[in-house]
Amino acid sequence: MNLNKYIRFLVIGVIFCACEPQALMTYIGVDRLQFVDAKDFRYSFVYEPKTVTSDTVWVTVQTMGDVYDYDRAVSLVQVFEEEWTYTYDELGNKIDSLFDIRNDQAESGIHFIPLSEHTTFKVSANTARANLPIVVLRDVSLVKDSYRLRLRISPNDYFEEGVKDVLEKTIIISDVVVKPNGWDDIADKYLFGEYGPVKHRFIIDILGLRIDDDFFKMTKADISLLNYYNSKVKTALYEYNIANPDNPLREEPKDGDIEGALVTFPNGV
Repeated sequence: MNLNKYIRFLVIGVIFCACEPQALMTYIGVDRLQFVDAKDFRYSFVYEPKTVTSDTVWVTVQTMGDVYDYDRAVSLVQVFEEEWTYTYDELGNKIDSLFDIRNDQAESGIHFIPLSEHTTFKVSANTARANLPIVVLRDVSLVKDSYRLRLRISPNDYFEEGVKDVLEKTIIISDVVVKPNGWDDIADKYLFGEYGPVKHRFIIDILGLRIDDDFFKMTKADISLLNYYNSKVKTALYEYNIANPDNPLREEPKDGDIEGALVTFPNGV
């Protein structure tokens, strides 16, 4: 029994020793680059004054390999994402399909400064990580729709591609509000009531705050603060509707509706 165990371990060891150098060979003497993570990053101009026409989003890259005493250039390219679109008959049966580029791809020079114009994409000397500036632009198209900028690490004289799963990262650019994750926990019942994009923008304008996930984490346990915000937006809504008796604040109409729902607020905690 002991002899059988020894033989098994010996065989495994031989296989490991035979395979390990081959696996390591792809990394020896090669410097590689990848993003720190592949999570989508959402950026909205909605929290910025109308005078702000551009901003900088930072993406972080990480090297694999040695660290050097000189700067190393980083190359990024835009990847155009593709998707399936389907055509259905009047009974809902799928009759055709098409694989094509998504129609919400960010356009260079319209939604972001061309990547070729960036001269600061680099990993500085004696470092293994860098924050790269992506300048996004406030085009009027962002008020209605979000646009996706998919970035990919491109090999150059300094770096080969790193781990496949973190070679690409998407920045979603918009000038629209997005319902925060914490809204349903507190706002629906006590603070702001049922969610709506017009209401969301109104609250931002009145409170002068970022009404996002961090906001709800901050206010969750502070009842007096919740009531203060609730009272402030209710008063502002009352004043707005008094000043606009023929055009009270409403959400945008849904498909098939003539007018949108009136914006209202609950009575607080």
